Amino acid sequence: MLFMDLLLLIIGVILLSIGGDKAVKSSVDLSFKLKLSKIIVGITVLSFVTSAPELFVSLYSAFTGSQEISLGNLLGSNITNVTLILGITAIVTPIALNKFVFVQVIRSWVVMMIFSFILYITIHNGELSRVEGFSLFFTLIFYILYEVRSKKKKNLNQTTNVIILKKYHLILMNLLFSIMLLFLGSKLIVTGSVNLSNYYGISKSVFGVSIVALATSLPELSASIIASRKGENEISIGNIIGSNIFNIGSVLGLTAMIKPLKVEPVFINNDVFWLIGSSLILLPLIYVFEKYILSRVKGVVLVLIYLIFLFYIFTK
Repeated sequence: MLFMDLLLLIIGVILLSIGGDKAVKSSVDLSFKLKLSKIIVGITVLSFVTSAPELFVSLYSAFTGSQEISLGNLLGSNITNVTLILGITAIVTPIALNKFVFVQVIRSWVVMMIFSFILYITIHNGELSRVEGFSLFFTLIFYILYEVRSKKKKNLNQTTNVIILKKYHLILMNLLFSIMLLFLGSKLIVTGSVNLSNYYGISKSVFGVSIVALATSLPELSASIIASRKGENEISIGNIIGSNIFNIGSVLGLTAMIKPLKVEPVFINNDVFWLIGSSLILLPLIYVFEKYILSRVKGVVLVLIYLIFLFYIFTK
């Protein structure tokens, strides 16, 4: 039984990773086929789709009575993104930013912090209602519209020159296939996690904020490393910050709109502070010592923060 649960979890992670990768590629192909601009693709399609694994896991766990995994997955994914994922990316390839890109990072970081504090306020009463879910989701929509409009004013809204030769029906078939993989992967991960948490006597909230969150963050790891190795450093950081914004606004917002969530005290008294703290430290870490650079040493610091977080939640 234990072996089967571990196997379910591993297969679920694999399906979720493949499904997330295919969903990103198919969505971008479709966006380019419809001649959407690069900036709109980046702000809307790409950011939303990279949060698809978190969305499917959160929705499935909420509807199957494992709400601790749903919220734990969201909080844990955001913590994992700004510590482990960004840390490993910097260790593999140091991330150097110019002054202009750093200003853009500051803007996105401020928005991420605003969403993080809104999250703290909304869950502080021990539940996340449909109204609060609506507020998170429509705050995200407002942010997207503002970003798109501001880019248009700066004449940065240029259409892409990428030529997509795939036909519409092939793109849609790939997109539907990726959604099926995401659903199956989510089901296996949640089922395996619940069974393993019961077997080892570990709470679902701890499992959600650690194992499940790590599984749903794997697409961000792949995307950030690839972007960094290609010299697209602003994308490697922007992918992480954008994913965290969308996780709160779209994943948690949509989940609460469909199924209101009860919030465990551990999330209010512990995990949300790890989320805010790890997010807060990111910008000063980029700026201090080696200015505008997330070096290998700084990457090691971020990974150590993640390991300390894991040690704390499993031993407290």
